[in-house]
Amino acid sequence: DGDNANSYLTAPIAGTIVRRAVTLGETVAAGDAGADTLFTIADDSVVWADIAVYKQDIGRIRIGAPVALKTDAGNVLALSTVAFVLPVINETSRTATARVIVDNADGRLTPGQFVTADLSVGNASPVVRVPQTAVQIVEDKPSIFVPVEGGFAPRPVMIGAAAGGFVEIRSGLAVGETFVSQGGFTLKAQLEKDAFGDGHGH
Repeated sequence: DGDNANSYLTAPIAGTIVRRAVTLGETVAAGDAGADTLFTIADDSVVWADIAVYKQDIGRIRIGAPVALKTDAGNVLALSTVAFVLPVINETSRTATARVIVDNADGRLTPGQFVTADLSVGNASPVVRVPQTAVQIVEDKPSIFVPVEGGFAPRPVMIGAAAGGFVEIRSGLAVGETFVSQGGFTLKAQLEKDAFGDGHGH
């Protein structure tokens, strides 16, 4: 009726309308479970920026490293820090992803927008990361199997942070050094079996 010709709708969150499924003058009814969503709203007060990082540079990027997000023209859009580094390499681009969480209360950044990033990496030494399955507990010590004359042997290592199925090796394994990434559990079982057999042979 005339009293309800114009009504106000209040959204449950603040944000930006990213999709509208109703047109001006269209009639809608409250409580219609089968009706389409009238508006889709995105809260873009905080956004993520995923930065492609070349494989050889992954070890130089640290969580908390300063980042400047810029336009193609070089204008600074936002300043933030690296929140997380995804250690998985994209098979097509051969890059990993550094994720930056940005306070976007002023709305400078738009979801889906392309930006460039300047990362401060300093002179950090390369970080060695290996699959978590490569690390086995041998004689109560985290160890990685490495090739030796006649087979493989466990080498104690010091482990660091773990994420995405990978773990940081702080000492005990050098960059580029060969190690057993899969099958370490089998080698450990064989090692224990041999030790058990020797113990019963005396």
